[in-house]
Amino acid sequence: MKYKQIEQIRQACIKVNPSILDLKFGCRIKNKITGDINTVIDGNVFGGKILHWNWNINEARILTIEEIEILGRDITLEDILMAIKSKNTPMSIDVNGYFFIVSADLSNKHWHLTKSLQDQSDECIEFIFNLLTHN
Repeated sequence: MKYKQIEQIRQACIKVNPSILDLKFGCRIKNKITGDINTVIDGNVFGGKILHWNWNINEARILTIEEIEILGRDITLEDILMAIKSKNTPMSIDVNGYFFIVSADLSNKHWHLTKSLQDQSDECIEFIFNLLTHN
């Protein structure tokens, strides 16, 4: 369930911030042939080819654009806040990463400020999922 929620949150963030899928340094890509997921080193496309880091063999490799699926970079708090803003939900977050909404139970709704979406607590992911998927 958590991974399904993460993917739906991710799609809501991409909808309001398509630059998440920009093919540049740090973008994750999936090799359509091997299924390996790697990280882009240089997003400049040279003759239809892209340089990426292959984590399985710890070296740089080149793939053509046709050989990859763009997964994008990790979802950050900035992306979450942009998606929440697009829903016109009156809320704030304090300097410690706690979300505040009037008349809401916010126990355990804490964003770990140094972590991306997939590394947040189940409670935080569920809270954001409900915030972005329910009107």
